[in-house]
Amino acid sequence: MKLLHTADWHLGRTFHGFPLIEEQGALLGQIVETARAERPDVVVVAGDVYDRAVPPREAVELLDSVLTRLVLDVGVPTILIAGNHDSSERLEFARRFLSREGLHVIGEPEPDAEPIVIAGVSIYAIPYAEPALVRHILQTESIRSREEAMRALVARVRSRGLGARSILVAHEFVTGGSPSESERPLSVGTVESISLDVFSGFDYVALGHLHRPQSLGSSRLRYAGSPFPYSFSEADQEKSASIVEIGSEGEVSVREATLRPIRKVRVIRGLFDELLHSAPSDDYILAEMLDTRVVYNPYLRLKERFPNLADCRYARLERTSPLTGTSPERLRRDRLALFGDFVREVAGRELTEKERTIMTEVLEELARTERQERR
Repeated sequence: MKLLHTADWHLGRTFHGFPLIEEQGALLGQIVETARAERPDVVVVAGDVYDRAVPPREAVELLDSVLTRLVLDVGVPTILIAGNHDSSERLEFARRFLSREGLHVIGEPEPDAEPIVIAGVSIYAIPYAEPALVRHILQTESIRSREEAMRALVARVRSRGLGARSILVAHEFVTGGSPSESERPLSVGTVESISLDVFSGFDYVALGHLHRPQSLGSSRLRYAGSPFPYSFSEADQEKSASIVEIGSEGEVSVREATLRPIRKVRVIRGLFDELLHSAPSDDYILAEMLDTRVVYNPYLRLKERFPNLADCRYARLERTSPLTGTSPERLRRDRLALFGDFVREVAGRELTEKERTIMTEVLEELARTERQERR
């Protein structure tokens, strides 16, 4: 069995205000061409197909185009599950009709459903679902956490008997996985991860949710990652689709089919004048300035050289600052000390006596003005 594993397309997403539909179309086109070249037995999309429950029209049109090319033009069966960003109801519209053509869309868990059997391998799909929904589906009140929900669903699948070769498709945060900044937490206020042992017994587990391509424990349990770096924390990641081969004895090998974006996501760092005179680029750029003096209008000036400049910031101010969490009382009573903290953060030095004198005079004048306004 050979499968092409991908996930977390997030169609319709923007990147710091820039629409990504062109980027996403190009990357998914590369996935289609990879399927054409590799001739896998099945393509698996492990959730977060869209970026939100009600996707924009262009995202729906792109998905329609990509799935048509995969299923009808290339002729490869495709299995697609809902992630935490998707609307399960919208995603699985016309699913029974589509399954006849080789497109299998699963929006909600169906623990009693027959597996999808392709090339003699049984494929079980468990889309993202909140514990409350799993309680309703399984008619039990004992499920409270994400792990309990997944453990119960997988146990239900096992109780029906796994095939000689079996694959599980799921969308979860598994313990030991390395997250990025661009994933939406699955639980509000807490990090709920699923233990590795929940997925024991399957020849391969195709996961979605984490955007960094990675295997956990062994090549049998893997995140394919997102096709595009959706945050600057992913700027150093090489994105890919996973080509997975399962041998006759159950041995698993994984290769990465590299995906090349039209525009890269990059962090550039240096003094403002150095950045201003560096080579122009239409990549998505985060500019971190090392200057200790205030630069006039740096964003607009750098944007002339980098039209897709997402942000421009002083590198020193990205460190943990003593100004963070400053109380309103200190803001009112200790303004000179706060100004000293600011200079220390930006310039890496203490106030000079001349600066301290000037700032003291300014603050005294401000205090007099405030007293007059209160009368």
